[in-house]
Amino acid sequence: MKEHIADNNMVSTIIQSLDDNSVELIDFDNLKRMLRDMQVTREAHKKISDELSFIKREYRNRILGMMKAVMACRRRESDAQLLTHLSDNIEEIQSDELVSLYARVAARFRDVFPASFRYLTYPNRAANQKDWSEHKI
Repeated sequence: MKEHIADNNMVSTIIQSLDDNSVELIDFDNLKRMLRDMQVTREAHKKISDELSFIKREYRNRILGMMKAVMACRRRESDAQLLTHLSDNIEEIQSDELVSLYARVAARFRDVFPASFRYLTYPNRAANQKDWSEHKI
């Protein structure tokens, strides 16, 4: 962190020297070192940014998929607004908002499509064939 403060101070000094037309005051060895460091930092930042965008797109796509399934069974007025909001530019949606939305939509999805662990062994075919509640729709 200390290096970044020094780099920020150096950048300010270089900008001021250029504004004052005092190029002779610029330490070009330090400038080259700083530019190399900035290049490495920029590449790392780009990689992290690309990974975050990928994760955000995945979250959005999962939320959209669950919402479409939920809407097919139980539609609310706010559902269309949510789908519209999620269809906007993904970069404008904060990560914490996506995580929160995912939790809420997943809860609704589980409510509409509850999982069933009734058949840990083979079901009794004769009894269950007549009971329609044993079958998911």
